Amino acid sequence: MSSTRTTRTTAAAASADVTPLQVGEAYLGLIHRLRRVADDQLSSCGLSMPRIKLLQFLANAGATRQNVIATCFDLAPRSVTDMVDSLERDGLAVRRDDPTDRRAKLVELTPAGHESAASSGALRDQIFERIFGALDAPARATLLDLITILDRATVAVDGLAPCGPSELESSRSTS
Repeated sequence: MSSTRTTRTTAAAASADVTPLQVGEAYLGLIHRLRRVADDQLSSCGLSMPRIKLLQFLANAGATRQNVIATCFDLAPRSVTDMVDSLERDGLAVRRDDPTDRRAKLVELTPAGHESAASSGALRDQIFERIFGALDAPARATLLDLITILDRATVAVDGLAPCGPSELESSRSTS
């Protein structure tokens, strides 16, 4: 094996040699490490990435039905109930009746929840800045494009619909 082959650092240089399996394994390994590092950093402050994601989601979306949260996060309804229960216990969210459907409940952040969303979001941003700041802006843009392509391919394999702002709006209007 030549030293050139073992010292390649760019995808362009090694593109002919890299298999989808190698990329998949490297990507999953990276995701595992990223999640562990982020969770370790956040847990020292009593936070978790799922909790921050839910706080950020509710801060941006406003009052939202739990079934919409479950769809957007690709979680079982019971998991969302547990997450919302935890936010409620900590005074960060409240459930209230949905004025358009008396059987449904809306989840919304309290003032303390909005404060927690802002401060926890800042900590999350610092962690991601330290990790993804290792890439220059063009490399981050390329990575984001590649992640988007992989997400679409995963959706096609899995049959799930991605949940972005447009999907959130359509689920609100049809729910």
